[in-house]
Amino acid sequence: MNRLFILDGSDVWAISVFVALDDVGTGSAKAILQTKLHSYAHVYLPTVGQLRRAGFELLATFSRPHFSVLMPSLETADELVNALGELRLNPYAGGQEPGGRA
Repeated sequence: MNRLFILDGSDVWAISVFVALDDVGTGSAKAILQTKLHSYAHVYLPTVGQLRRAGFELLATFSRPHFSVLMPSLETADELVNALGELRLNPYAGGQEPGGRA
């Protein structure tokens, strides 16, 4: 993001995320894990509230359900990593349903 964009005249430090905006359908957590993130065996699943409580803002970017988690500076990267929580197994990695055969 930093190499491509300026926000309000300042450098942008951010990471890309997908936010589950719906309980069902293409904006649900299941659909995002099955489609957008199916090639990732492991993912972080923080809530928007967790990120905000840690001091990070989210900005809707590109197309729904894509967001960017804004960092005040590159020095806050470690704080963001801590706010992401535990790395979890993506049960839909490789396009498989949970319990499906590879």
